Amino acid sequence: MAKEKKSKKIVSVDGISIGVKEDIGLSLGALLGQESPKNENGIEKKVDSEQKIKNSEQDILPRLQKLSKVMLRRRTSGFGGKTVTQVTLPNECNIELEILSKELRKGLGCGSRVEEGLIFLQGDICDRAEAWFSKKGVKKVQID
Repeated sequence: MAKEKKSKKIVSVDGISIGVKEDIGLSLGALLGQESPKNENGIEKKVDSEQKIKNSEQDILPRLQKLSKVMLRRRTSGFGGKTVTQVTLPNECNIELEILSKELRKGLGCGSRVEEGLIFLQGDICDRAEAWFSKKGVKKVQID
């Protein structure tokens, strides 16, 4: 004896139907009662987080070229016996460390974090970091 498929109940409230095989065109902002930014035609404009990241990355590259010196140092104490590479920038630089840390993470293929004004890269990768900074236009990269 064959079982019959149960049909889904269709619920409709204020023009929104749930249970129908159509996509619901309702944004999370509309559900939370917040308006999305709209362009001049009144159509909702999507805010692209990737575009914001690209803009901030483009801002950081000219600043890297102006750096006079970057210091790289291998450290193991306080990291559970693991070796990390510490990146120290001059005090007068105005580079956002979080953005630079993300750039290093993508460029070197390693993990990174920012602590107390220093960037820590996972692993013993001083030579790769030196090559990356030189490629980006840093004048002097010193390894301790």
